Amino acid sequence: KELLKGDDDGAPRDDDDGEMDVRKVIYCSRTHTQLSQFMNEVRRTDWGKDLKAVALASRKSTCILPKVANLGSAVRVNAACLDLQKKKPDAASDAPSASKQAKSTNGCPYMDEDKRLDLRDSVLAEVTDIEDVVSRGRASGACPYYASRSAVRPAQLVTLPYTSLVHKGTREALGVSLKGNIVVIDEAHNLIEAINNVHSATLTESAAAMLTSLFADYLERFGTRLSPKNASQLKQVLVLIKALPVFIANV
Repeated sequence: KELLKGDDDGAPRDDDDGEMDVRKVIYCSRTHTQLSQFMNEVRRTDWGKDLKAVALASRKSTCILPKVANLGSAVRVNAACLDLQKKKPDAASDAPSASKQAKSTNGCPYMDEDKRLDLRDSVLAEVTDIEDVVSRGRASGACPYYASRSAVRPAQLVTLPYTSLVHKGTREALGVSLKGNIVVIDEAHNLIEAINNVHSATLTESAAAMLTSLFADYLERFGTRLSPKNASQLKQVLVLIKALPVFIANV
């Protein structure tokens, strides 16, 4: 409890928007199941009753809009979510009583500001795991992902997977700062593998061959419409792609 009081002088941090940002314990594990088990154990303790905690997860794990959640890959879910936020509210929505959700500021019917803040307060009122947050989001019509993000600053305990911790972009998007906070890593022997996975990409020989075919077809079909500079750059990319299958075969 002493460690959670705030900065070195014991004072919580007050950000530009006036919302208090307290010192927190950031607990990381490999899977959401492990994080849920940890939250359940915290909930059983005496000090857990007064603890402000939030479980963080990706859009893929928390989205409750069927047409986005069913896209499958995390990349596609992230892109669809961001695209929806650029659109104006649409009454023809997958959300129940969408016509009543006039306060949604974009194309996602679950982005009602008041409902999001209510869900945030509900999350902070008692220790919950990510499944609880998603269930409450569905019941209240509020986005679990953004409600959890907005609960980070006042939370004393934050749980998230390795991948969200070690990837700077993801960490910053979630509003998680390591400075002045306490990081606890469960099964830390898996950390190096997690870092390698986050900052690596897999390209198979068949995928490289397919890229060669697609780029060649594109150049043949649209090459005359490209500017000389763009055509030259595309040809350079094609040369590189053609070399990839040879390189992979010889590795």
